[in-house]
Amino acid sequence: MRKMLESFYVDNLVTGEKNSTNAFHLHETSKQLMAAGGFRLLKWFTSDKALRDRIEQNEEKKKERSESNTTDASDGEETFEKSRSDRDRKLRKVAKRS
Repeated sequence: MRKMLESFYVDNLVTGEKNSTNAFHLHETSKQLMAAGGFRLLKWFTSDKALRDRIEQNEEKKKERSESNTTDASDGEETFEKSRSDRDRKLRKVAKRS
């Protein structure tokens, strides 16, 4: 959580990890925390092809699961906050619930 709060530049999360296992965990955790706060991480870059493949496979599985579930259209609505302080406040609130 602290790493995320300290690693934003404008509206980009700019950070990394020392190994692919930690990087995958960072990917999953950051997406979950941001989604809980009403944000959606759109881009993910890595030079590790195996990690990139693992992330893509995981995202495809999630997409298949979500398509197979019947959900209300409002569940997919997403909001984006422009203010850094609003984003930070939401992240802290989500982190307290975790």
